[in-house]
Amino acid sequence: MNRLLILPAAAALLAAGTAHAQQQRTLVPGQLTRGMLSSSDARLTDDTYFDEYVFSGRRGETVVVRMESGSFDTFLHLGVLRYGQWQSLSTDDDGGGGTNSQIELQLPEDGTYAIRANSLSRDVGEYTLSLVGGRAGSGVSGKEGLGVYDAGTAQPYGGGRGGRFLEPGRRVDGYLSSSDPVLDGREPFHIYTYSGRRGETLSIIARSSDFDAYLVIGTPGGRHGVASALARNDDGAGGRDARIDFTLPYDGEYVIRVNPMVAGTGNYTLEVQSSFR
Repeated sequence: MNRLLILPAAAALLAAGTAHAQQQRTLVPGQLTRGMLSSSDARLTDDTYFDEYVFSGRRGETVVVRMESGSFDTFLHLGVLRYGQWQSLSTDDDGGGGTNSQIELQLPEDGTYAIRANSLSRDVGEYTLSLVGGRAGSGVSGKEGLGVYDAGTAQPYGGGRGGRFLEPGRRVDGYLSSSDPVLDGREPFHIYTYSGRRGETLSIIARSSDFDAYLVIGTPGGRHGVASALARNDDGAGGRDARIDFTLPYDGEYVIRVNPMVAGTGNYTLEVQSSFR
């Protein structure tokens, strides 16, 4: 069945970002970390200040993060950084009792996670932060093809199997195997990254004689490499090949996911043509 769906781009443009670059620190499990929010710290989009910490964890592991302060009403964020953009997994205001915050979360994937120590309003002052579970640093790397990226890196989900940047006019040969990451329907997939410009029109084509090809273009993130899908296609290139013709809504990084329509493996080719109208 031929299906091409263009999705609203507005949601893809909304992200909890920072006004300034933030230096990350390592959060050590079992160790009380003391910090200070100040007006020189990085800011979120609501203009509140925050400090950022990283730790590594394993899929299925439960971690508990706690933030306390006698100076302000704390607010805690737990998430991941993909291509330098924040992807939230959980937030908390007063879960630690009083004005203190606490997050308990079962980690969805192996990888590096980030904690943002924040205040409910623009208050500043001293705080403490603690972590139960996980490991210090960023010892689990997205370069291994795991579901969470190393904080601040630009390594696409899928690692060495298709974790590559696409260039216009250059054909890529790939092979989907049973050892690749899979979608919820157990279809293996690869993720590619494309750096585009607003107003640029892409023609993306995936061909395979081994399986019914399916394409998605969207914003980076999420469990399966795409945080917000902008367009999808099944048989737009004829037969069982897929094609997306799409005009990019903003400057920046996009991800292209290729997978079989139903579970299957095999060879495929992927190419992108670019034009400006």
